Amino acid sequence: MPLYDRNNMDRMRMDAVRRSQEMHRRSEENAPRQYVQPLKQSDGTDITDTLKKLTSDTDVLLIAAVLWLLYKEGADIKLLLALAYILL
Repeated sequence: MPLYDRNNMDRMRMDAVRRSQEMHRRSEENAPRQYVQPLKQSDGTDITDTLKKLTSDTDVLLIAAVLWLLYKEGADIKLLLALAYILL
């Protein structure tokens, strides 16, 4: 007879689920309540200023496009950060 038959495996699985749910319930009871502050309402000037900066200079627009393409291709984070630094 095998050490772990189908009945034992099902019982162990159900026990693991029960223990997991119990631990989750306990963690919610003991966790301190965190309140999220509402975001400040923006008048949209930040976005418009950023867009004006990007479209005002063709070099900046080109670097931003290359940065976006490299990001989508999964490029190295150091390269992306270097290009973002150039944009500053």
